[in-house]
Amino acid sequence: MGIKTEHYSALTSKNLLAADGQTLTVKGQIQATISLKGLLVPHSFVVIQGLNYNVILGIEFLKDTHCKLDLDYGVASFYDDLVLLPMYGKPRNQNVVRALDSVAIPAATEAIIKVTVSRKFRARTALIEPDVMNTQRSFLVAKALVNLKGRQTVSRLCNRNDEQCKIKKGKILATINDATEMLIPSTSNMKPNTKAERVKRTNVSREKN
Repeated sequence: MGIKTEHYSALTSKNLLAADGQTLTVKGQIQATISLKGLLVPHSFVVIQGLNYNVILGIEFLKDTHCKLDLDYGVASFYDDLVLLPMYGKPRNQNVVRALDSVAIPAATEAIIKVTVSRKFRARTALIEPDVMNTQRSFLVAKALVNLKGRQTVSRLCNRNDEQCKIKKGKILATINDATEMLIPSTSNMKPNTKAERVKRTNVSREKN
């Protein structure tokens, strides 16, 4: 890496162990700067002889950067969500919503645009949610319950800036998930079981009339 290694006796006196219990040989330490999506973070790293990985970010680094791991979304956040990074690489195609056409949203304006999903996404009723990886973009995406016609539906976007926002065809806008299990069964065919329930529903009906 071309970085000068400094001797650190405090570390060499400690026994560092690998996951398999093997003792690791400490060569020293270095001062390096890690780029988290453009945010430069200086940190001290221990140099290990024969390590199988180029870099391992340890507990101290995660604590210093206030890292939080969201296993549901597969995202690591740093410094109170100032920087968000994927833990597992690129998002799965069947779980994202993309712009159907290229559009331009005027400054400080909301727009409803056509979007499309992957052929692998089979649900007919789905929940569109803002992509956690898009928090630093110039537009916001509304959370919405939608019905898909084929592979298409619509999504509401808001350009929060003072300049026009251009969105290219195929751009990932949000995530989408099957909402079937979240739907509440209709009560139109349910009969009241008690007299109290009958009275309550009768009063509601009269108030509506």
